[in-house]
Amino acid sequence: MSVTAPRLVEASNRLLLEAHRLGTASLESEEALNEYYRLIKASLNCLFVVLEQYKYTLDPSTEIRLCYRVSQILFNETMSVDVASEYCVRGIQLCSRSDAFYPLKVRLEVLNFQIQYHLDENEYKRSTLTYLNSLIDRYGTTSADLKVLLTFLKYRYFGMTFSSEQCLAMLKQLADELEGRVSEGNFALYQICRICEIQQMLLQSRPMEDVKKRLGGLVYQLEKHKEVVVPTQFEAILLLLNLLISVQEDDFNECKLKIVKIDTFIRRAKKDDTQWGTTNKFQIDIGIQSFELPLELTWLSFNEFSALSYFFCGVSYLVKAWDGKHRTEKLFSHCHNELDIQETQVGDSAVNVEAMTLRIDFFALLMNGYEMLADLGDETTDLEATINDQLGVLVKYPKLCQFVKDYDEGNFSSQELVAYHNLIPILFYIWAIYHQKNGNFEVAKYFYLKVRKLYSPFENELRTEQFFNDPMLTTFLQSSIGLSGSMTEPKGMNSQLYLISSMNLLTIILHDLELLREAKVAETDDRYPEYMESFSESLKMKELLIRELSNVSNDRKSDLILEQTIQCLQYASGQLSDNPIRVLDTTAGHVAPLLAAMGYYIKGKQYQNEKTKPELDNLNTRIQLFSNSYRQSLKFIPEWRTNKLGYSASLEIYKIMHSYRNYFDRKQVDAVKKNLDGLGGPVK
Repeated sequence: MSVTAPRLVEASNRLLLEAHRLGTASLESEEALNEYYRLIKASLNCLFVVLEQYKYTLDPSTEIRLCYRVSQILFNETMSVDVASEYCVRGIQLCSRSDAFYPLKVRLEVLNFQIQYHLDENEYKRSTLTYLNSLIDRYGTTSADLKVLLTFLKYRYFGMTFSSEQCLAMLKQLADELEGRVSEGNFALYQICRICEIQQMLLQSRPMEDVKKRLGGLVYQLEKHKEVVVPTQFEAILLLLNLLISVQEDDFNECKLKIVKIDTFIRRAKKDDTQWGTTNKFQIDIGIQSFELPLELTWLSFNEFSALSYFFCGVSYLVKAWDGKHRTEKLFSHCHNELDIQETQVGDSAVNVEAMTLRIDFFALLMNGYEMLADLGDETTDLEATINDQLGVLVKYPKLCQFVKDYDEGNFSSQELVAYHNLIPILFYIWAIYHQKNGNFEVAKYFYLKVRKLYSPFENELRTEQFFNDPMLTTFLQSSIGLSGSMTEPKGMNSQLYLISSMNLLTIILHDLELLREAKVAETDDRYPEYMESFSESLKMKELLIRELSNVSNDRKSDLILEQTIQCLQYASGQLSDNPIRVLDTTAGHVAPLLAAMGYYIKGKQYQNEKTKPELDNLNTRIQLFSNSYRQSLKFIPEWRTNKLGYSASLEIYKIMHSYRNYFDRKQVDAVKKNLDGLGGPVK
């Protein structure tokens, strides 16, 4: 090889590094971005000169490596993906000259697959899938671990077209296969497959006991293979998964213990910043026969990990926003601080810097959304007195205000739309909650129905498939920058937002039906046809919602709070007469006292006298249930608000005592009556 050629390769590397050093500055002005791409172009030109002018002085191995390098830079840094494909194919053809180039050929084939995926405009990218399947068949006979890796890539790039059951089965099979022959070469790959399986289980709301069992198996393997060195990010992922399980279970004590462990990990990692690196990427090496195949993984930067940890903990306290202690907001302030620090960090490519910026902006906007939900759930403040309109709820969050304005005016680029699209249903839900809380039930219904449509299991004009030209690529790009992919999000009752919106919508429909029944419009009234149409539509919606809620999978009903909420709605709809309600245990009752109060109240109404008990014992059991309901309601509802549930529970106690005066002295009855007078007016 000519003396000049190595110098040109060194110059190319230097120019590329210089471009990456610009970091976030490359996006701050058109001039800076032009400078970035000037350096990238200069870096590529150095390699082009070597490959074209010094082609005949290069040995095959060097030429193959340079083809790979050029293809990689073109694919990652430019829009010239078709040219990247040409150099990749050139490298693959050169590899066919000798079996010694097998390791290089594998790397080129994987890169070529990634390039073809972006170029493929066919529906479901069938030609690219065929190409990947051919790689699995070809290389699967030579290396079992390489077959697992390529099959994992199939899940990664095409999983959005599989059913949730297929995705879980695929990941479990891959992880189980590797677990049976774990080695230093495939241990990192095993962890990736198992971690993705656990993430899928959480996403699909599988029973927590099953999730814990799978996570416990992974931890056992880590203990068993302590000698294998893996990137520190794996430890961070396990810490987050552990925390997320406790968040899902509303277990505050466990959340506190786990966030302490994460704090300890963060402090330790800060002392040695070489462990993590400066970007959201890290590399693992997978042992394939006699060589190692490097695989670059995209996850979180160190500051993003810190922010996400505080975020999960803040979300866990969201259900206790009613107590006015603002824990969620305090924890989110730590998140915002970490994200502010991250924005000052040096990145690598302009594409990755842009992805980081979009991810951070999305995260900040998402936190604003949760902060607003905390505001709306705070029973110690009266939002109705301070907020006059829908956008008024956003006043505290100027960044989110600007987002709504830009979205309405169509100011987002296609890249921004890819990132921000999934925020829209969250905003719809927040506005629905706001309007429902302030009595604007028709507007609230409108937004709840919007959310249901966005997450409907059936195709409609609002689904992602109708919004983007290439929903598969959009979903992949969303997941590539660390966001939830639109096509992989659960649909129907498997979606959290769909489920919660449906439950809230049902309460409004039941309220509408009650008002319609009270209206009693006569057949001779001109309004009668409109009245009957409204009545019929409300009944149909009620039946649909009850049917959907009744069919929520048993897996999801392992969440006692969810199960009791559904049972309360079934009772209000007259559908729970033969199904006794389960009352929340002490821990869950501490989280959701109003729900516990409703559970005790319904249980009191459902109570059937036990024939083996004396009459007074049965009466006291019912009184105890209504007393528990009253006490739980006091925990949730401030003194200055009308406690209708507490009043109803006390009224039931008064009715029992008044009807069976022979068992209760006058002082007891008068005390209950006095309490009722204070809660809701005099009792006649």
